[in-house]
Amino acid sequence: MKTSEEITRTETLAPFLENFGPVGAAPFREEDCALQARLSPHLQRASELHKRIRGLEEKAEAVADVLESLPVALIMLDAAGTVLQLNRAASAILANQTNLEVTPRGLVAHIPSENQRLQRLIREAITRGSRMRLDAGGTMMITRQVKRSLQVAVVPLRTRAIGTSKDVPVAVVFVSDPDREPIPEIQVFAELFGLTPAEARLAQILASGGSLRQASEQLGVAHSTVRSQLKSTFAKTSSSCQSQLVRLILLTLPRIHRNGSLESIAISQRPCKSGIRWPCSHPF
Repeated sequence: MKTSEEITRTETLAPFLENFGPVGAAPFREEDCALQARLSPHLQRASELHKRIRGLEEKAEAVADVLESLPVALIMLDAAGTVLQLNRAASAILANQTNLEVTPRGLVAHIPSENQRLQRLIREAITRGSRMRLDAGGTMMITRQVKRSLQVAVVPLRTRAIGTSKDVPVAVVFVSDPDREPIPEIQVFAELFGLTPAEARLAQILASGGSLRQASEQLGVAHSTVRSQLKSTFAKTSSSCQSQLVRLILLTLPRIHRNGSLESIAISQRPCKSGIRWPCSHPF
């Protein structure tokens, strides 16, 4: 059994000892020491559990930040099919349209037949995903009147939390809009491959679907100048044709803000420190 002095010197038991009186009070009684001895293992376990839970919370927060920053639109669902989280890309796709909506009932498609299929895919993903099977879910189209159909994929997540918590994601819905303009990360691309401001502006136009002639007109330079810039860009990026260059641009790492959010690039101009007039930031 620990003595009164040993208890006082134990830093981890300071909160516990405070309950017994101020410093300088009478020495602890034998029954106090006995109580401390009985409680000490439990306090240590509680401290360890607290550290472990805090570590898990920090990991979950980090994963949430990453999901929020992804350019891929995703929607997290719980065991009841309720939407737990949409990242910025999903919010942008679902904004200002009624073909696919987030409601208190969950994710809902406007056309009844499509909604029936969507709910079936979600139910299968939730049910089978809870059994550690990843063959559930599936893909489908969500029809739109004017634009091309949205592409939807429902995927289960491995979890044993079904029926134990409403705040645990058990399925994820990926949504793709084929009519959304790809927004190339030209600033990152230029920094990675050491492009000049002129080469970066040319790469921006080509990645957005423009031709060399259009680039010449937009940049106000001769066609021969554009071809020379393109040749230099090919050499720096180890590309042999425009399609390879554009593919490389579209696969470039996204630019991450200091606060952890992903910044996309839109087709308008603003100056930056390097002198290149980069496209302005544009939220998903």
